[in-house]
Amino acid sequence: MRGYLGFLTRKGLSKRSISRALSALRTLYRFLQREELVESNPARAVGSPKLEKYLPGYLDRAQVDLLFQAAEARAWEGDFPAVRNLAILELFYSTGLRLSELRGINLADLDLVSQQVKVRGKGRKERIVPIGDHAVRALRNHESRRDALLQQVRQSGASGVDRAAVFLSRSGRRLGARAIQLVVTKFLDQVDEDAGLSTHSLRHTFATHLLDAGADLRAVQELLGHASIATTQIYTHTTNASTVTIGARAPAGRTHLTRCTRRGGPTPPRLTICPPPFPAFTPPPSSRSDATAPSPSAATDRSPRATP
Repeated sequence: MRGYLGFLTRKGLSKRSISRALSALRTLYRFLQREELVESNPARAVGSPKLEKYLPGYLDRAQVDLLFQAAEARAWEGDFPAVRNLAILELFYSTGLRLSELRGINLADLDLVSQQVKVRGKGRKERIVPIGDHAVRALRNHESRRDALLQQVRQSGASGVDRAAVFLSRSGRRLGARAIQLVVTKFLDQVDEDAGLSTHSLRHTFATHLLDAGADLRAVQELLGHASIATTQIYTHTTNASTVTIGARAPAGRTHLTRCTRRGGPTPPRLTICPPPFPAFTPPPSSRSDATAPSPSAATDRSPRATP
């Protein structure tokens, strides 16, 4: 068995591929042992190789600027998909949401006045994440286009319209995960076609830029919805060890950020470093009368730019 693992290593397979092969062998031998075709399971005594930790690609500050320049140029045309796509990109980068989390957001989960969103993560665990100023403006702009689209779809008599979802297709249905992937990767390929960037790269970019600017590691863990601090620590590979510490923390189990410590560094564009304490979450009223209300500044952001 060890000779076989050595053969795979000499072939140049990664530790992750070798671990999968070993798992398949364990399963095979368990079956053979259950059927009494072999007396023992030799794969059980062989330990899996320690997997290397790696971080998928992320964008630097200049690439983030290029990404949003391209998206905003399209959104200026006023076409619904372009305005929606800008809101998707802004929300991804401003909150670090997973693809499934962003797709599942409903109107009732958004509070643009308090600049926060209620997210349902893995295991249906809920958390509240602050939204930056740029993302709020993009979402307000998208909101008006979305309402106009729903009115057109309703007049056409189309079925299957999802009025609860934030992000819709042209037919009024909730935008699928694959459709969101295509939207994001199309813009990411314009920034760096050879880097293999994906929707999850924006989540990594969010975390990396926050830590580079001195955000508290535990605060970033809460924003990302990680169950373990060890998962968040992989992002410290790009940070100066002296800028990130784990000191006094928010009480465990809180669904929003109650303590945020900044230890120097420039504020990342579009990101919320140290938001004020969150008020109780209040979903927007059904009349949506707050759609044009001015947005309070809940994030340290660069000077506002014109948005379509």
